[in-house]
Parts: sequence; structure tokens; C-alpha cells
Amino acid sequence: LERLRSIDHEGLQALAEAADTDLKEVNTYILGFVLGPCFNAAGRLSSAKKTVELLFAKGQEAKSLARALYELNQERKELTDEGIALAVADIEEKKKEKEKLLVVHLPEVHESLAGIIAGRLKERYYRPSIVFTTTEKGLKGSGRSIEEYNMAKELQGVKNHLAKFGGHPMAAGMTLKEGALKAFEEELLQRCALPKELLPTKRIDAKLSPFDIDESFVRALEKLEPFGVQNPKPLFAEKDLLISQVYLMGKNKDHMKLLFQEGPHRIEAVYFNGVPKMEAYLLEQGILLPEDLRGMLLGKRCDVLYHPGLNTYQGVTKVQIILEDFRWS
Repeated sequence: LERLRSIDHEGLQALAEAADTDLKEVNTYILGFVLGPCFNAAGRLSSAKKTVELLFAKGQEAKSLARALYELNQERKELTDEGIALAVADIEEKKKEKEKLLVVHLPEVHESLAGIIAGRLKERYYRPSIVFTTTEKGLKGSGRSIEEYNMAKELQGVKNHLAKFGGHPMAAGMTLKEGALKAFEEELLQRCALPKELLPTKRIDAKLSPFDIDESFVRALEKLEPFGVQNPKPLFAEKDLLISQVYLMGKNKDHMKLLFQEGPHRIEAVYFNGVPKMEAYLLEQGILLPEDLRGMLLGKRCDVLYHPGLNTYQGVTKVQIILEDFRWS
């Protein structure tokens, strides 16, 4: 990361510009969730050669390739959102949301998106999720799991339905034998020992007012990076925060920015995919979805789980928080 911040590389610089970010500020988030997906999108929807070409390109060619990769990733995001909507509609139409695990077949969806969609289903329903797509070689699937369910081990028990498979406890890939989808799903469900009522748990590191956080504290946390399964990002909680402003962001207006205020103190909170998450939460509470979600939130108090972060805009850096979860106070 230190080398990337000072690297003189036209292809990477062009990609950072196309993605509206700055290599001088690169961190694990920008690498993993902004630039990395642009590299991956080429291999998913086109050819990974485009990424290699970018790394050797200069001048106008670098700018042109970078823009093409960025736009491919935007297309990948749109296709993913469409696939998720199809999967959710299928699950709810068939009333599968309370099943111990979810198996979905999306024949129209590109095979390279199955794993991303499975991951999002796992987060939404807190169930092991497997998404199959139709390919020239038959039904190919990608699964994402939860800590309570060893997916690789469970697939061993139903391998008679699989042409090939591989993976680890939290994720797997597989190809079904012809005509085996129904039997595969039924046997996997029959073998599943998970309870029907599954509740995800979040472990917090501390209760901490976001108004007490400064830049030096966030910089100190960054020294613990990179974060991952064995080194989770520090997670904080606070109760009774007053929502003074609400903005909807993103092309489809599905992300949220909330402004919390207490006296003279103010801090911005970003909630990625906050609109669908908030709508799902309201429905769980038995609350009819309002026409004006923003208006409903204004002036309300909430409890949040969050990660601290920094936002640099036009040379000015300020603390913001990234919401992990939300509930009414």
C-alpha cells in the first residue's frame, strides 16, 4: 500500500481517475472494493486480458482501457442488482425465506455473478445460499455460507448429484449432474441440521460515541489492517443518536447518508444498500413501508453498529462512520 501511494504507473493512475479516487489515498477498502472489482469485472464479463493490457498501457491508451474497465464494473454492478432482485422474488414467491438453506436457479444470470448474488442472499436472510446459473456445461453453482454451516463438508454428503465441486467451509463452487437440481436441493435440506430460527450475532469491540472520534484515532486503527476473517475490522456501537438529515445516494438511490447531531456536534454516516436494508427492517417490525422513507427517518433516534472511517473531498479530510446495522432506539 505504501508503494502504491507513491507509484508512477500510468495504467493504475488512469484507473484511479476513472473510479474517481486517488492512489495517494489508497487503502485496503479502495483496493478491495473500488479498484480490485474493476480488475475482476474484465474476467467476469469480458476477458482478463484487458486488465493485463492496462498494466502495460500508457497515455491515451491507458485512459481508454481504464474507462472501459470502470464501465465494465458498473455493468457488473447493474447485472448483479438485477440478479439479486430475481433471486429475492423467486425466494419470496416460493416462500423459501424460512428454509434452513437457500437454493436458487437463475437461468438468465451470467455465471460469474452467482457467487456475488449468493453472498448477498446469505447476508439478507442469514442462511447458507447457493445460486445456480445455466451454462453450456450444465447448471453451475456458487455457494456462500455462515459460520454454523460447513458448506464443503455438507456437499460431500450429496456428491452423488454433482459432476464436480470444491470449496471450503464458507464458500464452494459446483456443477450439477443433468436433471439433478430438485433431488440435490431436497437432500441438502434433509441433511441440514441448522435450526429454522437463525439469528446472526455481531460482536462489538466497544460502545463509543462517534462524536468522540478524531482523525488520529482512525489512523491508529488503520495500522491493524488488512482486516479479514481472522482479523475483523473493529466494530463499535452507540445508542440514541438523533437523525437530523437524510440523503439517498447512488444511481438507483439505494445507499443512504445520515447526519447525526447532538448539540454543536455533527457526523456523517454512510449506509451502503441502506434503503433495502431499512425497508427489510421496517417490514420485520410490522411497519408499512412509507412513501417517503427520508421523511420517516428525520428527527428519529436510532442505535447503530459502525466502523469509523475518513472521507477526503477536495483536499479536506473529515471523519465519517460506515453503518453496519441499524435499529430504532
